[in-house]
Amino acid sequence: MASRLRKHVTLNDFKLNHDRPSDFVHSVLCDSPLIYAIVVTCVTIHSVTMTIYSGFTSAYGIKILIWLTYWSFFLLTARFIVTTFNCWRFVICQRNSMRQVQMTQGSLEKQEEGSTEMPLMYKVQWVLQNVSGCSALIVSALYWTVMYKPEKTESARSVNSHGLNMMLVLSDLLLSRAPVRIHHFIHTFLLICLYILFTVIYWAAGGLNHKGENFIYSLLNYSEHPGRATLVFLSVAFVGTPLVQILLFGLFRLRQYVASRWCTRGERRVEHAVKFQIRTDDDLDSKEKDERRNSDGVLVEELAEDGSDMRKRNGGYSAVSSVENGVAGGAAAANSADLDRYLDNDFEPDLERDAEVKRFRPTLHTEVSKVSCTDSTKGLLE
Repeated sequence: MASRLRKHVTLNDFKLNHDRPSDFVHSVLCDSPLIYAIVVTCVTIHSVTMTIYSGFTSAYGIKILIWLTYWSFFLLTARFIVTTFNCWRFVICQRNSMRQVQMTQGSLEKQEEGSTEMPLMYKVQWVLQNVSGCSALIVSALYWTVMYKPEKTESARSVNSHGLNMMLVLSDLLLSRAPVRIHHFIHTFLLICLYILFTVIYWAAGGLNHKGENFIYSLLNYSEHPGRATLVFLSVAFVGTPLVQILLFGLFRLRQYVASRWCTRGERRVEHAVKFQIRTDDDLDSKEKDERRNSDGVLVEELAEDGSDMRKRNGGYSAVSSVENGVAGGAAAANSADLDRYLDNDFEPDLERDAEVKRFRPTLHTEVSKVSCTDSTKGLLE
């Protein structure tokens, strides 16, 4: 059992590694980072405003810093500040020069191969995302189930720090492309341990809450109920934290599923452009084959030899016919009407066919560079 656990849980699972760092500054709703940057900026302005408002109008004074509620909300504010910084930095780098964009794309390709690590600020954003997201849900759950009193009127600060904070976390989780890892519950676990250590030191030093009592929360009354305080700590740290992280991971997977089913039109074009003109092998007569010889006198069918098995498995359909037309000597790619007709129809993805296309596509690129293709064909392949 232990060996099986060590096999499936490794140290790398707890690290902050992701093969597409740009996911942290994009939304699942669109490919433009500018839209997500604007949304996060608005959320950041709200969070900073409420942080300042809470600090100046709270009756707790400096003792506002002893509550886990405000630890969580201040971390949430820091998270959105860092996210806003990363988003606008990414947008500005894109706008400044095309060369900078190409360098970024090149670094992303290396990261996909595992040769580079994520930028430091993205790692900071990820840690703050893990800690603030999980702690916000824990704070809200504890408040509304244990400490809430119906006869008490809730202030704007209380609603913001015990309800709206949770809504901001869930909204950002569902709208962004940032990943969630179950193993990262360790970040919130360390936060809970740090807070419990602080409460013990504060209690031992004779610290009082805003009512003059020698505890911060009644659930953590070490003087009169040390056993209950210990049970609360163990329950939140070892049970509540992993469960909340699992919940967030489940919402993350749900978001991935929905995004894959309802991807944007632009993403569908990228995935299926290589096979936009689907034709059967039966439609290719000998005359067309003679016309479709390249400058070296080699039939295009030889260039697509790697795709023959794929065409057989898919009922004789050729996903490379558009490329075959492009590499023909003087032959044009499919006309714009054919392309429009394809793009206006929703073809169901074929994972097996897509894999074959990706496998022999570099060969087709090499052969196409030897002949004179039309601008439309070059644009398609690029």
